[in-house]
Amino acid sequence: MPRPKAVSTLTHAYELFGVGTYDEALQIASATARARGPEAADAALLGIRILLRTGDAAAARAEAAALLRREPRNETAAVLLGIATFRAGDAPDGLARLEAVHRESKARAVRAEAAYHLAWAAYADRRLDDADRWLSASLDDAADLQAARGFALSAWLLEARGEFAGAVRLFRLALSTVRASAERDDFLVGSILHPLAVFAAELPDPQLAVFVRAQDAKMVWPASAAEHRFQVAVHLALCTLNDGDADGALDGLERAGALAHHATLRAEAFIETADIFRLLGEPVAARRSMLRAADLFRGAPSPARIEDQIAFLDVACVAARIDPPLASEWLTRYSGMRKDDDGRFSLTADRRVHALELQARGTVQAVLGDRAQGIALLRDARERWDALQYRRRAAYACADLVAFGETADGRRIGPLLDATPHHPLAVAFARTPRANASASSAPPAGENPWDLLPPSERRVLEALCDGISVKQMAASWNRSEFTIRNHLKRLFAKFEVTRSPALVARALALRPLVMAESPRSSRKRS
Repeated sequence: MPRPKAVSTLTHAYELFGVGTYDEALQIASATARARGPEAADAALLGIRILLRTGDAAAARAEAAALLRREPRNETAAVLLGIATFRAGDAPDGLARLEAVHRESKARAVRAEAAYHLAWAAYADRRLDDADRWLSASLDDAADLQAARGFALSAWLLEARGEFAGAVRLFRLALSTVRASAERDDFLVGSILHPLAVFAAELPDPQLAVFVRAQDAKMVWPASAAEHRFQVAVHLALCTLNDGDADGALDGLERAGALAHHATLRAEAFIETADIFRLLGEPVAARRSMLRAADLFRGAPSPARIEDQIAFLDVACVAARIDPPLASEWLTRYSGMRKDDDGRFSLTADRRVHALELQARGTVQAVLGDRAQGIALLRDARERWDALQYRRRAAYACADLVAFGETADGRRIGPLLDATPHHPLAVAFARTPRANASASSAPPAGENPWDLLPPSERRVLEALCDGISVKQMAASWNRSEFTIRNHLKRLFAKFEVTRSPALVARALALRPLVMAESPRSSRKRS
């Protein structure tokens, strides 16, 4: 009778691993391994995988080496030892071990796993041809979750070459493969949704945004995928901004900030909020959010992880538009950070990182140093974003150039954001030749302010004209009163009034006889 109980317990540990409950899974695996029964080896392997997933490569290396001493012919343990050795910082030894296992093993699953990690190591070093070769070898032997991981890495290889349409297709294939697998790995699902959300916001791709939102709504996010969950929330908020719904974007960033589990991520949410307020012509609110981000950064240790360093640079890029001296401080800190790769990301070889740094340094330089040199850096950043097909980023680079007097770049914003005509940048540059997207929001002479309203502001104004109070709007729409009052401030500027009664009177006088609602506002009202 003891054996069925042990099998059942280990099966439960694997289920816990699949849903990201690593602490409990590790406790069960460790206890089963110590019992030295027939399931001990499988339990030890699961424990090593958990240690690798949670980032404790040194402990995983020690456990894998101990298991191999007991079972020298355990090929899975040999693969895990190679992975752990590589991640612990001894890349030559780790890769040599993986190559040896791949060369000598007759088990397809073992060869597939060894080849996958050799491909991932090559990708991290941007040896893309080597990565292709190893990944092809892995997929020849892979099944189920191994195949899903392989498809996801194939997508990253296409992304590194700028082939985004193919990357999106492969990420979606990876997602459907892992969903169809008999095993479960919610962390892997989250790691696939993360880049899909980034692509939806940056390319931009409205249909992909709809798909990611639907997948996100179905997710029961494990604690282990907290960072992926945060990034999906942030980029879905940026997709909402692409739709022209600044209200929804700000609410989405507020929800993302609540999901952030450390200061760097919370700062990222605040700085994106600051940039939206900047776009809406609300410098006080923009600066308030930016200063909250600055306080978080100053109170946090210098980022050690590659992901945090990229976020740090992204924050500096946005801050450069709002407070260049503060952005200069952050860039100085960024310059002093180590840029070593960790086997999963390559900071120094990433073209997006180069473009981000050029854009941040260009803006700061144009304000605080050599204007001509700063503009040259911004042009370089814009060209890099163009080459990457990140249209949203390229449009922001164009707007930065326009802010420094390069008015010809304003004409490039429309084509760059043709998939998102309601984005605040696209609206600003389509309706008026003004150089700065954050200029006064008062309408041009002779134009009806009603025609300039995005869906969120139109809804607030219509409700106000119907006698609904700010408090009632906030309660009915699940929005904060602060958000509704921000809409009112923008409406005051557009209708050139200073108080709500005057706004209602002027709005009713100018209101078109037939109010043509957008499909989005109709859905919100129902």
